[in-house]
Amino acid sequence: MSNTRQKIKKVVLLGLDGATFRMIDPMIAAGLLPNFARLKREGVWGPLRSNIHPITPSAWASISTGLNPGKHGVFDFRTLERANYHLRFVTGNDRKGDAIWKVLGEHGLRSGVVNVPLTYPPEPIAGFMVSGMDAPDGETEWSYPA
Repeated sequence: MSNTRQKIKKVVLLGLDGATFRMIDPMIAAGLLPNFARLKREGVWGPLRSNIHPITPSAWASISTGLNPGKHGVFDFRTLERANYHLRFVTGNDRKGDAIWKVLGEHGLRSGVVNVPLTYPPEPIAGFMVSGMDAPDGETEWSYPA
């Protein structure tokens, strides 16, 4: 097993919400993003198709789980509570389906998840998690481990 584990390469998935190559490529050409130029030159890149209704919570839940919004259940920043018809903010608890970091952990691999939307509250994973933009202010745990 140790020989196999040594052959596993590290992978970094960098997601930029709302950034497209139509915006990034001209800045690379102008020399404004040398690190992006290097990542593009030496890494693997490509455009992704978003969800229909391409909105942050829904798209990130799809990226994290590989499921479409109808399966993971996240459609917007807020959801309606059926019992009282109040709107509340969506959190990681609303996302159905296993996220990639959970699947990787089940296969003995570690993950570092930083600032991904819909990761509050942070879930115990093989590795670490720092919750994304949906983490509330104040005296609450927004990372795992604490």
